[in-house]
Amino acid sequence: MCFISETAITLLFGDSYLAIAPLLWKYALATGLFAISNIFAYYYLSLDKFIPVVIYGVFGMLQMVLVVFFHNSLEQVVYMQIIAMILLLVVQMLFFVINQRNEK
Repeated sequence: MCFISETAITLLFGDSYLAIAPLLWKYALATGLFAISNIFAYYYLSLDKFIPVVIYGVFGMLQMVLVVFFHNSLEQVVYMQIIAMILLLVVQMLFFVINQRNEK
């Protein structure tokens, strides 16, 4: 995994940025969780339901707060993003399940 990260970073940015190679997969995880959470937000937005969009905004602010308080290293910042995106995805999925039960 790290070999692919190192190769990609070397090709795209040069050897100067090799120090971030171990963080690349963690940042990709955070971005993937964010993308999946986007699916829920856009789904409900297409139905003119805005509560998940508000939830999305709240967790965006939570992410900023976490980064403000926990930024001793770049790795810690990435971990805060992962935590915020996991929480966002869990809340979005809970909202989806509760909403589906209420519609039946």
